[in-house]
Amino acid sequence: MSMTLKEIARLVEGRVEGKSDIRITRIAQLDEAKDGDMTFFGNPKYSEDLAKSSASAVIIGEGVPAGRAKASLLRVKNVYWALARAMKSLMGTGELPLSGIHKTSIIGEKVELGKNVAVGAYVVIGDGASIGDDTRIHPNS
Repeated sequence: MSMTLKEIARLVEGRVEGKSDIRITRIAQLDEAKDGDMTFFGNPKYSEDLAKSSASAVIIGEGVPAGRAKASLLRVKNVYWALARAMKSLMGTGELPLSGIHKTSIIGEKVELGKNVAVGAYVVIGDGASIGDDTRIHPNS
C-alpha cells in the first residue's frame, strides 16, 4: 500500500514542510531509507544520519531542528505515536482472514488441514504435517 505524505499528515495530525504529494510506500530506519520511504527522527544524536538519509520524508517533532535533512518533513507533536499510526496504515494490521491459504505459502505433500485453518504469507508446512481445526499460522513462520 502507498499513501501521499499529505494523507499521512492528515492521519497523524501533522504538518508537512516540503513536498506533500510524494508517495510513501514503506517505513525504514534513517540509515536504510530510500526514495519512497519515510523514516523518523527522535534523537539528536542521529543528526548525521538524518543529513545522509535518502528517505523521501521524515517524521519529526515540532520544534526539533532538522539540520541538513534533504527529505520533506512531517512535523508532529509525538513522533512515536505518529510513527505507529503511519505504520499501521501503510503496512496493515497483519491480521489473517478467518480461513484460507495465502498464495505465497508452500504446503507439502500429504498435509492434513483441519477446518477453518488460516495460513499467512510465506509460510512453509512440511510433508505429512497435520494442522488442527481453527489454527492460525501467521506470515513468515
